[in-house]
This record gives sequence, C-alpha cells and structure tokens, in this order.
Amino acid sequence: MLNLNGDRDPVEEAINLALPGAAAPVGAAPPDIVADPCDPALPGREFDTDRFGPVALSPGAFTRILAPWVPARVPDLIGFMTTCLSLLAEGGTLEILVPYDLSHGAWADPANRRAFNEHAFTAFTDGHD
Repeated sequence: MLNLNGDRDPVEEAINLALPGAAAPVGAAPPDIVADPCDPALPGREFDTDRFGPVALSPGAFTRILAPWVPARVPDLIGFMTTCLSLLAEGGTLEILVPYDLSHGAWADPANRRAFNEHAFTAFTDGHD
C-alpha cells in the first residue's frame, strides 16, 4: 500500500510519501519518502527508506493507493492521476478525498490549490467502466 498523504496522516503498514516542501503536523512520524507524485519519472524510481530498506516504486506495484486531500494540493492534477495510474496494479484502488467547491470549508486549508464538484473527474472517467 502506498500512502501519498504520508506527512499529514501516516499509515503504519503503508509506504508513506510526502510532497516536497509540505509542512507536517507537529509530532507526526516522518514520511518514508519525499517525492513529487506528479513527476512522470516517479514510477520506476527506487528509494532507500529507514523502515523498509530499498523500495522500488515500480509500475503496477500497488494494489491500493491512499491519497486523501492530495488531489487538492498537487500542482499538476493530470500528472498526479497519470502517476497513480502507472503505479496501480490491474484492478487496484485509488482512494481519495477532496474538498467540495461549494462547501463552507473548501478553502479553509491554505495548502489547497483547488476544490472539486460532481463533474470534476469526468475527464478521467468518461468512456471507462
């Protein structure tokens, strides 16, 4: 399992990745990897981690990617989605949470670059079952 919100909400059994320059909450465990999930060169890279030793982020290596709030924070949403697609195994799951653009608190977190509505992901899902 790969957790792309690893600086803010680390998951013990996951490889926790944090965005470069992201501020982690006080007292949070350090992430295993700091890397840009929008980088098209990320799939295929190997990282040395303290908890797992060498970890290869190989294409198709993960059956589950956790990315709560990450789509709202990354600079390149299409690059992010493309990287996740590459890292996911066939039949894998990408789990996200995003702020709803009309909600009262959508822009309460200064790290958010965008908010979403019910049509936001149709560009990724139309034509796919």
